[in-house]
Formats: sequence, structure tokens, C-alpha cells
Amino acid sequence: MTELPDCSVHLMVTSPPYNVGKEYDEDLTLDEYLAFLQRVWKETQRVLVPGGRMCINVANLGRKPYIPLHAFIAEQAIALGFLMRGEIIWNKAASASPSTAWGSWKSAGNPTLRDVHEYILVFCKDTFKRSWSSAKIPSSARTPPNAKTPSAATNSWNTTNPSGISPPNRRAKWDIPPRSRSSCRGG
Repeated sequence: MTELPDCSVHLMVTSPPYNVGKEYDEDLTLDEYLAFLQRVWKETQRVLVPGGRMCINVANLGRKPYIPLHAFIAEQAIALGFLMRGEIIWNKAASASPSTAWGSWKSAGNPTLRDVHEYILVFCKDTFKRSWSSAKIPSSARTPPNAKTPSAATNSWNTTNPSGISPPNRRAKWDIPPRSRSSCRGG
């Protein structure tokens, strides 16, 4: 991000590589990996405008040991001075494998908890407010015409407008049926 000027970005959304042996991972130790992430958050802090948002989609890792990656990332961001706005739990249970977490139903010899969710951690830089006047966007363009009030009883993400320009009291609802999610992965 070194080519970006200071205070020039309003929204950063990322899902960092999980360092779990994928072709694009570097197989870092946990300390090296957390140092790598810290450098990314520092650079994000530099380029974000005051009030700009940093959204990080992350899952926890491992079983032996279990690594609460979301907690490490939240701790890093707060230590850098980011203000935490909250966390969104992305419940992926509807698309999870039907296998049991307890091993074979005949022989549950190795019980394991299964994560069926990820986190979207939401932070802002320096202040909770953003200046709408500097955006010069007409209010009619800030919220899509089909925006609905979210329902806690649905299998959906309840997030702010992905364009990053909706006022904080308006929400857009994204219903993503399990079939659509799997077809996006080529399955």
C-alpha cells in the first residue's frame, strides 16, 4: 500500500491468508504471522481517513492448539489505536458439511468442536464519525432502493451497504441461499 497517499482510503475490507499451508501462504510461525498482520494494520491505519473503516473477515484456526485468531487481530488493532465498532458473526452452518463433530456415530472416540462461523471485525480510525459533507454524494444515492430492515430470524448477513456510503442507521439485507454460495465456489 506504499503507493497510496496518507488519509486517502475510506473503507478497507480484507480476508487475510490464514497461513495454513495453502499454495499462497508462507508457512510462518504464529509470531511471524501476527507480525505480518500487524504491518498490514499499521499501513491500513496510515491510508485510512479519520473515521475510515477497516473490516476484517477471519476464522479461528487449528484444534491442537486452537488459535483464536479473531482475538489476536482485535487486540492488535486496538493496541494500534483503532476503535472497535463491533463484530459480525457470519453463521455458515447452513453450508457446513453434514458430518458429525464427534467422529463416527458408532465410535465417538475423538470429539471435536466444529467452527461453523467466521467473524467480520469492524474498526474505525480515530473517531466513530465520518464526514458526509466531504463525500459529496446525494442522499438519494446513499441507500439502495431495495434496502430492508434486517431480521434476526433469517439465515442472512445483516451488514451495512457494501458501498460504504449508507448512513449508519440504515441497513441492507443480503440473503444468500446455500445453493448460491456453493455454486460460487464452483461446486
